[in-house]
Amino acid sequence: MLINIVKMKTSTNQGGNTAKKMLFVCILFIAWSAAIQAQNTASKQIDVDLSNSTVRELFAVIEQNSIYRFIYDAADINVNVPVTAHYANVSIDQILEEQLKGMVYEVKGNQIVVKSEKSRSDAGQPQSRPQQQDIIITGTVNDASGETMPGVNVVIKGTTRGVITDVNGGYTITVPNSQTVLVFSFLGYEQQEITVGNRSQISVTLTEDVSDIEEIVVVGYGTQRRETLIGSVATVQAKDLTVAPIASTSNTLAVGILFIRLPISSRR
Repeated sequence: MLINIVKMKTSTNQGGNTAKKMLFVCILFIAWSAAIQAQNTASKQIDVDLSNSTVRELFAVIEQNSIYRFIYDAADINVNVPVTAHYANVSIDQILEEQLKGMVYEVKGNQIVVKSEKSRSDAGQPQSRPQQQDIIITGTVNDASGETMPGVNVVIKGTTRGVITDVNGGYTITVPNSQTVLVFSFLGYEQQEITVGNRSQISVTLTEDVSDIEEIVVVGYGTQRRETLIGSVATVQAKDLTVAPIASTSNTLAVGILFIRLPISSRR
């Protein structure tokens, strides 16, 4: 009795495995049959007789004579393109290849997806990031009293690109993006750095750098600080140099400045 029960269980297990195998084979057969059917449908020969029609009407005729449905984007392809098609016992593939000018199609099950050739080529390429456009910045530079400052350096920080303000203190400079920092500098004034941001006009007021201002004295061949100058200092105005017809500049200075002793060579 025990032996019969064991045999019965073994037979049951074997029958279950066989059923599973048969079910798997059936699924594969159904999938294969569907693929073959779709392929055969795409190769199915139909009749088409259209004169002065459109691509839209061609699609309608094919849909009436097959299981296919056309999928497309009206913004991508022009389905109003004129079509004249006369076919007898011709496959759908051949009809589409000859009539879809500038278009491509792909069969997906019982659907035919139609696209323009341009959209297909664009889909295969990575999208490029839009390039940032340069920003034009204009403005005016003034001092603390409100006077315009010509000759001020306006430079993009970290580069040698820059401009100089005109006689009216105005400037125009092109920067690559909104994160650009502009540096404003002028001798004797404190330097300023300003981020462009979302502005297109930037006006600046520069203040004097008191610590950088030192009194200098012109000594004829260069400059010298007053505290390092040995001797007295005198000034001669330009009008004093023309009051009398004196032969040389040295003689003129001697006349214009008291107590100055200049060596005068005698003429022979």
